[in-house]
Amino acid sequence: MGNLDTEPFLEAAKRKFSDEVNGKARPRKKARNKVSEEVQLKAVEWCSKWDECLKDPSWHPFKIVVDKEGKSKEILDGEDEKLKSLKDEFGDKVHDAVVTALKELNEYNPSGRYSILELWNFKEGRKATVKEGVSHLIRQWKSAKRRKTYRNYF
Repeated sequence: MGNLDTEPFLEAAKRKFSDEVNGKARPRKKARNKVSEEVQLKAVEWCSKWDECLKDPSWHPFKIVVDKEGKSKEILDGEDEKLKSLKDEFGDKVHDAVVTALKELNEYNPSGRYSILELWNFKEGRKATVKEGVSHLIRQWKSAKRRKTYRNYF
């Protein structure tokens, strides 16, 4: 939990570099591969920069709001300058990826802001239950056991 998704950064880098390339003459095949490497490098660079921002405890783009029942709740500050500039520069998908990682970090470890491992159900896009995790491990174990016994016969 709290890891930054790199896919939106890659899409944003492709968009930015394709805009630059479209403004110039059509590149040769070798140049396209080079652009592809540049795109990947730029995406990793941007992702790393924002990953460092997420881990910075001095940056706290949350505000505390008290609800009708008198309970305080921390919500994301929509007026934060870093998040605004991120959205303007890279778009909604990158912004949403950073916001998601930030919320996860704040939920699971607000004091240290480091990511933790979480059992995840990718099919349903949610945290997996312990029961789901155990059943998956048993299926893997049985599959490995079958392969071992099959090899012993031949």
